[in-house]
Amino acid sequence: MRPFAAVQPLVHKEDGHYRAVLGSSFRLWAPRHYLTAAHCVRGYDPAQLHILNALDDDHDIPIQSIHRHDSADVAVLQCASDPPETFERFDLLRMDPHLGNQVHCFGVVVEAPREITHRVVGGIIQRERLWHQADGYRSPAFEVGMMIPQGMSGGPGFLASSPRTAVGLVLGNLESEIVVSQSEERQDGHTVYKDRISNITRYGVLLSLEALRPWLEEHLPGVTAA
Repeated sequence: MRPFAAVQPLVHKEDGHYRAVLGSSFRLWAPRHYLTAAHCVRGYDPAQLHILNALDDDHDIPIQSIHRHDSADVAVLQCASDPPETFERFDLLRMDPHLGNQVHCFGVVVEAPREITHRVVGGIIQRERLWHQADGYRSPAFEVGMMIPQGMSGGPGFLASSPRTAVGLVLGNLESEIVVSQSEERQDGHTVYKDRISNITRYGVLLSLEALRPWLEEHLPGVTAA
Protein backbone atom coordinates (compact mmCIF):
# COMPACT_ATOMS: atom_id res chain seq x y z
CA MET A 1 0.00 0.00 0.00
CA ARG A 2 1.31 3.39 -1.01
CA PRO A 3 -0.29 5.81 1.46
CA PHE A 4 -0.44 8.82 -0.86
CA ALA A 5 -2.09 6.70 -3.55
CA ALA A 6 -4.57 5.02 -1.18
CA VAL A 7 -5.72 7.92 1.02
CA GLN A 8 -6.97 11.21 -0.43
CA PRO A 9 -7.91 14.52 1.23
CA LEU A 10 -11.59 15.48 1.19
CA VAL A 11 -12.07 19.17 0.41
CA HIS A 12 -14.79 21.80 0.29
CA LYS A 13 -14.44 23.44 -3.10
CA GLU A 14 -16.70 26.00 -4.79
CA ASP A 15 -16.33 28.06 -7.97
CA GLY A 16 -12.98 26.40 -8.55
CA HIS A 17 -11.56 27.61 -5.22
CA TYR A 18 -10.59 25.57 -2.19
CA ARG A 19 -12.50 26.58 0.93
CA ALA A 20 -11.35 24.00 3.48
CA VAL A 21 -9.86 20.57 3.97
CA LEU A 22 -12.57 18.54 5.71
CA GLY A 23 -10.77 15.29 6.45
CA SER A 24 -9.46 12.14 4.79
CA SER A 25 -11.07 9.49 2.61
CA PHE A 26 -10.31 6.06 1.18
CA ARG A 27 -11.89 3.26 -0.86
CA LEU A 28 -12.66 -0.41 -0.40
CA TRP A 29 -13.81 -2.59 -3.30
CA ALA A 30 -16.07 -0.09 -5.12
CA PRO A 31 -13.97 2.07 -7.49
CA ARG A 32 -16.28 5.13 -7.48
CA HIS A 33 -17.17 5.17 -3.77
CA TYR A 34 -15.10 6.69 -0.96
CA LEU A 35 -15.54 6.32 2.78
CA THR A 36 -15.15 9.12 5.28
CA ALA A 37 -16.47 10.11 8.71
CA ALA A 38 -20.01 11.48 8.55
CA HIS A 39 -19.08 14.42 10.78
CA CYS A 40 -16.61 15.55 8.09
CA VAL A 41 -19.46 16.16 5.62
CA ARG A 42 -22.14 17.31 8.04
CA GLY A 43 -23.94 20.33 6.61
CA TYR A 44 -22.45 19.97 3.13
CA ASP A 45 -24.15 19.25 -0.19
CA PRO A 46 -22.48 16.82 -2.62
CA ALA A 47 -21.79 19.66 -5.08
CA GLN A 48 -19.52 21.31 -2.49
CA LEU A 49 -17.30 18.26 -2.02
CA HIS A 50 -14.32 17.00 -3.99
CA ILE A 51 -11.69 14.32 -3.56
CA LEU A 52 -8.35 16.07 -3.93
CA ASN A 53 -6.30 14.71 -6.80
CA ALA A 54 -2.74 15.23 -5.63
CA LEU A 55 -1.48 13.91 -8.98
CA ASP A 56 -3.30 16.54 -11.05
CA ASP A 57 -4.52 19.80 -9.47
CA ASP A 58 -6.82 20.52 -12.42
CA HIS A 59 -8.76 17.26 -12.12
CA ASP A 60 -10.09 16.89 -8.59
CA ILE A 61 -12.89 14.34 -8.34
CA PRO A 62 -16.38 15.80 -7.74
CA ILE A 63 -18.83 14.06 -5.43
CA GLN A 64 -22.22 13.11 -6.87
CA SER A 65 -24.06 11.86 -3.79
CA ILE A 66 -23.64 11.21 -0.04
CA HIS A 67 -25.03 8.18 1.79
CA ARG A 68 -24.88 8.65 5.56
CA HIS A 69 -25.39 5.87 8.09
CA ASP A 70 -28.51 6.30 10.24
CA SER A 71 -26.56 6.36 13.51
CA ALA A 72 -22.84 5.62 13.06
CA ASP A 73 -20.28 8.26 12.12
CA VAL A 74 -19.60 7.06 8.58
CA ALA A 75 -20.63 8.16 5.09
CA VAL A 76 -20.19 6.80 1.57
CA LEU A 77 -19.34 9.37 -1.10
CA GLN A 78 -20.18 8.45 -4.68
CA CYS A 79 -17.90 10.11 -7.23
CA ALA A 80 -19.21 11.73 -10.39
CA SER A 81 -16.22 10.43 -12.37
CA ASP A 82 -13.67 7.66 -12.14
CA PRO A 83 -10.67 8.24 -9.86
CA PRO A 84 -7.25 7.72 -11.46
CA GLU A 85 -6.29 4.07 -11.86
CA THR A 86 -3.12 4.75 -9.87
CA PHE A 87 -5.24 5.38 -6.76
CA GLU A 88 -5.27 2.20 -4.67
CA ARG A 89 -8.03 0.48 -2.70
CA PHE A 90 -8.01 -1.38 0.61
CA ASP A 91 -9.19 -4.89 1.31
CA LEU A 92 -11.57 -5.30 4.24
CA LEU A 93 -10.68 -7.74 7.01
CA ARG A 94 -13.31 -10.47 7.16
CA MET A 95 -13.36 -10.63 10.94
CA ASP A 96 -13.03 -8.29 13.87
CA PRO A 97 -9.38 -7.57 14.69
CA HIS A 98 -8.15 -9.07 17.94
CA LEU A 99 -7.33 -7.11 21.05
CA GLY A 100 -3.62 -6.38 20.96
CA ASN A 101 -3.43 -6.17 17.16
CA GLN A 102 -1.12 -3.40 15.99
CA VAL A 103 -2.86 -0.92 13.71
CA HIS A 104 -1.69 2.16 11.84
CA CYS A 105 -3.69 5.17 10.71
CA PHE A 106 -2.84 7.51 7.86
CA GLY A 107 -4.48 10.81 6.99
CA VAL A 108 -4.41 14.53 6.38
CA VAL A 109 -3.51 17.11 9.01
CA VAL A 110 -3.96 20.84 8.42
CA GLU A 111 -1.20 22.50 10.44
CA ALA A 112 -1.73 26.00 9.04
CA PRO A 113 -4.37 27.60 6.79
CA ARG A 114 -2.41 26.71 3.66
CA GLU A 115 -0.16 23.96 4.97
CA ILE A 116 -1.35 20.37 4.58
CA THR A 117 0.73 17.49 5.83
CA HIS A 118 0.16 13.76 6.18
CA ARG A 119 0.70 11.78 9.36
CA VAL A 120 0.94 8.12 10.22
CA VAL A 121 0.33 6.98 13.81
CA GLY A 122 0.18 3.53 15.35
CA GLY A 123 -0.97 1.67 18.44
CA ILE A 124 -2.59 -1.53 19.65
CA ILE A 125 -6.31 -2.26 19.86
CA GLN A 126 -7.26 -2.12 23.55
CA ARG A 127 -11.00 -2.68 23.73
CA GLU A 128 -14.25 -2.67 21.75
CA ARG A 129 -17.08 -0.32 22.60
CA LEU A 130 -20.14 1.51 21.33
CA TRP A 131 -18.96 5.11 21.20
CA HIS A 132 -21.63 7.69 22.02
CA GLN A 133 -20.29 10.87 20.48
CA ALA A 134 -21.18 14.35 21.67
CA ASP A 135 -22.72 15.24 18.29
CA GLY A 136 -25.21 12.37 18.47
CA TYR A 137 -23.48 9.58 16.55
CA ARG A 138 -23.41 6.08 18.03
CA SER A 139 -20.61 4.12 16.41
CA PRO A 140 -19.43 0.52 16.93
CA ALA A 141 -15.76 1.16 17.55
CA PHE A 142 -12.55 0.15 19.22
CA GLU A 143 -10.03 2.14 21.18
CA VAL A 144 -6.38 2.14 20.22
CA GLY A 145 -3.39 3.06 22.36
CA MET A 146 -2.42 6.23 20.52
CA MET A 147 -3.53 9.83 20.17
CA ILE A 148 -4.71 10.69 16.67
CA PRO A 149 -3.86 14.21 15.40
CA GLN A 150 -6.85 16.45 14.83
CA GLY A 151 -7.91 16.46 11.18
CA MET A 152 -7.22 12.81 10.38
CA SER A 153 -10.90 11.89 10.69
CA GLY A 154 -12.20 9.74 7.86
CA GLY A 155 -8.86 8.08 7.15
CA PRO A 156 -8.25 4.34 7.34
CA GLY A 157 -7.01 2.22 10.20
CA PHE A 158 -5.16 -0.79 8.79
CA LEU A 159 -3.20 -3.75 10.10
CA ALA A 160 0.48 -2.99 10.61
CA SER A 161 1.27 -6.52 9.46
CA SER A 162 -0.89 -6.16 6.34
CA PRO A 163 -1.01 -2.50 5.21
CA ARG A 164 -3.54 -3.19 2.44
CA THR A 165 -6.09 -4.55 4.93
CA ALA A 166 -8.41 -1.97 6.49
CA VAL A 167 -10.08 -2.66 9.83
CA GLY A 168 -11.38 0.75 10.87
CA LEU A 169 -12.13 4.37 10.03
CA VAL A 170 -10.65 7.19 12.11
CA LEU A 171 -13.23 9.03 14.25
CA GLY A 172 -11.23 10.96 16.83
CA ASN A 173 -9.99 10.78 20.42
CA LEU A 174 -11.39 10.35 23.89
CA GLU A 175 -9.88 11.34 27.22
CA SER A 176 -9.47 9.25 30.35
CA GLU A 177 -8.75 11.20 33.55
CA ILE A 178 -7.39 9.79 36.82
CA VAL A 179 -7.34 12.21 39.74
CA VAL A 180 -4.05 11.81 41.64
CA SER A 181 -4.79 14.30 44.41
CA GLN A 182 -7.35 16.95 45.23
CA SER A 183 -7.70 19.61 47.90
CA GLU A 184 -10.08 22.43 48.77
CA GLU A 185 -9.41 25.77 50.41
CA ARG A 186 -12.06 28.23 51.56
CA GLN A 187 -11.45 31.96 51.60
CA ASP A 188 -13.68 34.80 52.84
CA GLY A 189 -16.29 32.21 53.75
CA HIS A 190 -17.73 32.34 50.24
CA THR A 191 -15.26 31.50 47.49
CA VAL A 192 -14.01 27.91 47.24
CA TYR A 193 -10.68 27.25 45.58
CA LYS A 194 -9.83 23.74 44.44
CA ASP A 195 -6.49 22.27 43.48
CA ARG A 196 -6.45 19.04 41.54
CA ILE A 197 -3.65 17.02 39.98
CA SER A 198 -4.75 14.59 37.29
CA ASN A 199 -3.25 12.20 34.79
CA ILE A 200 -5.01 12.50 31.42
CA THR A 201 -4.59 9.83 28.75
CA ARG A 202 -5.98 10.18 25.24
CA TYR A 203 -7.01 7.17 23.16
CA GLY A 204 -7.74 7.07 19.46
CA VAL A 205 -11.13 5.76 18.36
CA LEU A 206 -11.72 3.83 15.13
CA LEU A 207 -15.08 2.87 13.73
CA SER A 208 -15.27 -0.92 13.25
CA LEU A 209 -15.79 -1.57 9.55
CA GLU A 210 -16.57 -5.26 10.06
CA ALA A 211 -19.41 -4.36 12.42
CA LEU A 212 -20.99 -2.35 9.59
CA ARG A 213 -20.25 -4.81 6.78
CA PRO A 214 -23.96 -5.36 5.88
CA TRP A 215 -24.45 -1.60 5.49
CA LEU A 216 -21.24 -1.27 3.47
CA GLU A 217 -22.24 -4.11 1.16
CA GLU A 218 -25.60 -2.42 0.62
CA HIS A 219 -24.07 0.95 -0.30
CA LEU A 220 -20.86 -0.13 -2.08
CA PRO A 221 -21.69 -1.79 -5.40
CA GLY A 222 -19.74 -4.73 -6.76
CA VAL A 223 -18.25 -7.80 -5.21
CA THR A 224 -16.79 -7.60 -1.72
CA ALA A 225 -13.03 -8.04 -1.78
CA ALA A 226 -11.86 -11.36 -0.32
